[in-house]
Amino acid sequence: MERLKSGLGFIFSSYKRTAAILFVAALALAIPITITLVGQQQDVRQRAASPSSPCGSLGDVNGDGKVDSVDANLLLSYSAGKIPISRIVAANSDVNGDGKINSIDANLLLSYSAGLISTFTGCNTNVISGTVFIDTNGNGVQDSGETEYTGNATIKLQNGKTATKFGNGFYFTEVANGNYTVTLTLPSGYTKTTQSDVSVTVPPSPGTFKFGIKSTGTPSTPTPKPTSILPTPTPTPKPISILPTPTPTPKPISILPTPTPTRTPISTDRIPPTSVITSPELGSTQTGNFYVSVTDSDNTGGSGLAKCEYAVTDYNNGFTVGRTGRACNSQILITVGPNGNCRTEGINKCTVRADSTDNAGNLASLSFRSFSIAYAGTGGPPTVTPTPTRVPTSSPTPTTTPTTPCRIPASLNVGTGGYGDVNGDGQVTSVDSNLILQFTSGLIKFTPAQIEAADVNGSPNVLSSAGNVNSIDSTLILQYVAGLISTFPACPTPTTPTATPVVTATLTPTPTGIPSGTTSLSLSITLTGIGVSQNPASGINNNPKRPQRNVGVTIVNSGNQQVGSFNSTIDYDAATGKYKGNVNLGSNFVSGSYLVKVRFDNTLWKTIPGIQNITSGQTYKAPEATLVSGDIIQDNEINLLDYNALLSCFGTQACATKVQADLNDDDRVEELDLNILYAGFAKRVGD
Repeated sequence: MERLKSGLGFIFSSYKRTAAILFVAALALAIPITITLVGQQQDVRQRAASPSSPCGSLGDVNGDGKVDSVDANLLLSYSAGKIPISRIVAANSDVNGDGKINSIDANLLLSYSAGLISTFTGCNTNVISGTVFIDTNGNGVQDSGETEYTGNATIKLQNGKTATKFGNGFYFTEVANGNYTVTLTLPSGYTKTTQSDVSVTVPPSPGTFKFGIKSTGTPSTPTPKPTSILPTPTPTPKPISILPTPTPTPKPISILPTPTPTRTPISTDRIPPTSVITSPELGSTQTGNFYVSVTDSDNTGGSGLAKCEYAVTDYNNGFTVGRTGRACNSQILITVGPNGNCRTEGINKCTVRADSTDNAGNLASLSFRSFSIAYAGTGGPPTVTPTPTRVPTSSPTPTTTPTTPCRIPASLNVGTGGYGDVNGDGQVTSVDSNLILQFTSGLIKFTPAQIEAADVNGSPNVLSSAGNVNSIDSTLILQYVAGLISTFPACPTPTTPTATPVVTATLTPTPTGIPSGTTSLSLSITLTGIGVSQNPASGINNNPKRPQRNVGVTIVNSGNQQVGSFNSTIDYDAATGKYKGNVNLGSNFVSGSYLVKVRFDNTLWKTIPGIQNITSGQTYKAPEATLVSGDIIQDNEINLLDYNALLSCFGTQACATKVQADLNDDDRVEELDLNILYAGFAKRVGD
């Protein structure tokens, strides 16, 4: 069986667990890994080098030559105001090339380090950055002890573009490929010690420059020195001061209404706008060019929408459309084909992202939706015409905004507001998700009622504390707003029975006691991190806490039609380190050639290798299958949602998905589980 190869050893074995759990998780994330599954006795503790930047040094926030979660954590800390800009390399931080450094850049860094994207939007443009230093000895070189000039300096390109000041550095963003002349206008009271014009070529990005300046002395009043000899008391303008002219002129000025120019809505607006992709349906198959509809809005009394943007990523080609402006509340034309925005065929291979910014500079949470692509053999992607009925209007009754799926029980004594409705406006929107992120970053405080409303992944009828609120709650709210889920874990389970899918075969909950004459499927399944190992230090768990596992089975015929879906349980065989058991396919199962897919409650769907020729009335022994662990939220994809779900359960933290996050089934969620999740990123999408 496949096991994880013994490599660099367990890097986390020496530190003490006395810090907060999130700090421990941050340490665990500081060294991303790549796990290769080869041969026998492999070790889940192997860690490989982090990726370098896809273009120049973009993304390498701490300047260590790697792009990893350490860089993402630094950006999150900076955007939350926890660290100064001097702690980061600002020129490498704007990975989406929008001229701002915020949590969007941090999320892109996490996606890149996890292998979910292959490049950055900012790679399509360049950055030129540099500094101005005080050259005390005038030798044209920044020696030890010579600091950066902290004042405002004018630095321009030959096209007239002016550099932006970040901290003590100066930056040009969104610079096209080419050769540029960077020019410094000397500040008053200084002389140059280096050339004031330098040539910079990009790419590679960032291009760099450095100017040296030296003080000319006290620049206060060098010219009036000779005139100070003249007797100064006599020329004082006494007669002018006698004229009573100042009184009439201020009168009309004071009458002008001064309150109108004040931009109080902008200065006080701290609530971001919302952007939600409304159609087509998530995961729907697109065979030709199509339109994506987006609804954008600002909060009541807000500063108003300033701009709306979108981007498109393709599974094999990364960003095919970088961050691009669009009309707010409009439809976006997405092209399909070998040279289109969506090029890779398959399930959920093309993702459209949309957001907006208000006039106060608040950025909406990113709304994204993935689509399946299939255009081969259709004669090329047909063109489509926009649907005029989807242009949103300012209707006073926005029916698309969901309300809470359930209310807080009165027995908890914190009010009866709705779960997910953090701001108490009667709706569950991305505004509530953003408030949770601000709360977890320490930027705002919640009341007990808000804490309970925010902890949507908590246990039903159990009072939540501030420590229970985390990024998983924020993610679940976004999923609810997008229509991906219909309720929250904190909501009590409905007492009415739910409808079960109709299948052509009999559903059997237990693998034992299958009646004679029925058809059954014999399974043998291997999981990463669980099995037989003679070396306890390898990280392989020989004694899983759940020796009996639920298994899902789907059977597809030669016409690619699903003929049956089954749930059963199979048992762990300690002698072989595999999960084994029989699944009852029923007495009416028809003999034939089939594809068989299987999964556990935290793995991707996996097609058992080969065509399975199953005979009615007999037990068919299927080939062994190795499942990919890490699909904690069970959407048949391993992505940042699973990553966040595992972190929310890390260590002693209580969470709703504790069992699923324990990937090696040792009754602990720790570094080994994180390593297994990283290995799952190599597969990403199930069969």
